[in-house]
Amino acid sequence: MNTPHLPIEQLQAWAWLNSISFADTNVQRIPQTSKGFGLISNKNHCDLPDDESSRALLTVPHDLVLNAAAVKEYAKEDQGFRVLFDAVLPIKPRFTVLLFLLVQTALARREDSSSFGVSNPWKQYIKFLPKQSELLVPTLWNEQERDLLRGTSLESALEAKIRTLRREFDKVRQVSSGIPCWDELLWEHETVEFRDWIFLDAVYRSRTLGLPRSGESMVPCLDMANHAEPANAYYNENDQDEVVLYQFAGVDISEGEEVTISYGADKSSAEMLYTYGFLDALWLPPKETFDFPFDPAFFECPLTKAKMAAFGEPPKIHLEYDRHAGEITPDLVRWECPFAYLMCLNEEDGLKFDTLQETDGKRELRVKFQGEDVTERAKDFETLIMDHDNRQLFRYRVVMTVEHCLSVEYEKNCGQKESWSCGQKESQSLGPAPDVRVECLDSARVLRERQRQILEAVLEKLHAEVSNQNTLELFGRNLN
Repeated sequence: MNTPHLPIEQLQAWAWLNSISFADTNVQRIPQTSKGFGLISNKNHCDLPDDESSRALLTVPHDLVLNAAAVKEYAKEDQGFRVLFDAVLPIKPRFTVLLFLLVQTALARREDSSSFGVSNPWKQYIKFLPKQSELLVPTLWNEQERDLLRGTSLESALEAKIRTLRREFDKVRQVSSGIPCWDELLWEHETVEFRDWIFLDAVYRSRTLGLPRSGESMVPCLDMANHAEPANAYYNENDQDEVVLYQFAGVDISEGEEVTISYGADKSSAEMLYTYGFLDALWLPPKETFDFPFDPAFFECPLTKAKMAAFGEPPKIHLEYDRHAGEITPDLVRWECPFAYLMCLNEEDGLKFDTLQETDGKRELRVKFQGEDVTERAKDFETLIMDHDNRQLFRYRVVMTVEHCLSVEYEKNCGQKESWSCGQKESQSLGPAPDVRVECLDSARVLRERQRQILEAVLEKLHAEVSNQNTLELFGRNLN
């Protein structure tokens, strides 16, 4: 079931009814771009005074700001929603807001929803949000589009995210199906489905702002402002707890010009694409950070399950590069993989796993290294091996292991690039496959190229350490 959409021209009327103030600005569709809507200046905003209040472009009342605290307040007013809220017991703020948005989506889709709950402005505002097909956040990409991200850090991140969203949605469905009124609203007529939960998560992540006092929040109308570096406006909370969009002092905005904000100049390429669904080829983040999965299945070890349980989270290889330091070279890239240090130790090295029976009968896994209980330091074996006689050998194993994992990712990255090249040669100028949107293809290409360059530098750095003659001699001595 689709959400009925309202034309963006009606947003001004909705805003007026809810006391949102536009100061010579309005929301319009941005033609010939993938941006969708944007905030446009209706006049020249030039030579303004330095005081902040005179530079206000948009003001949103505090009671329209949507966050976990606002949802909990709504639950106090709407007893029906309170029953659902208490049954689901969302812990994380994002989950709390998503549950509220799912309910508002269902109410917006049902013509007979007037008997459900307390009226809320978000029921109507949802109808102004982009359609699912218009939002380019990768969790909403189709299978062919997601395949473009193979060999990038987003491949495993998206798989993990979809699994998390499925667990959350299944929990909501299981719990709410046992409450007659919510079963009727949400499921009896298939009012909402898993795809809607994915969409609402993408909406939340791509439209949430970090407010100084209210924290992570969705702010209607302000969330229509697009990103730019440098931006010409910024947002803040005033003394009345209103959220206000201000023009930067000393920056002129002409009539017809788009009013923009920064989504975060310090975000990496992967984070920009994952969160907001776009990646500008002309914009380079000051720092690149991304994670690749460390797959223990690559290595035969009888203690793998115990090591994974002791580590307590999915293992990963973290890569980092600071552009301020200069061009990408092996010396300027950093990597770390705490799990590799645990993975590369064996019983003959002094690693041992025991189980401790507690008073309630449960058994707890304990980790020992050279006779010492290090269970609480399972993520710190890089430090724990520093005083060991074979620390250089252990380091060699770690480097070899990480090099192998990243080589696999690099081969996938290059293989996908070659498949694009072959496809282009076969199709000449036909462009991407029919099921692949050009915006997705372009963003994936930019991400792949940036991460490929960093992977090359890291692999060169790892290979140099592995090939070091002293290391090879040390390794040879320890084998004898």
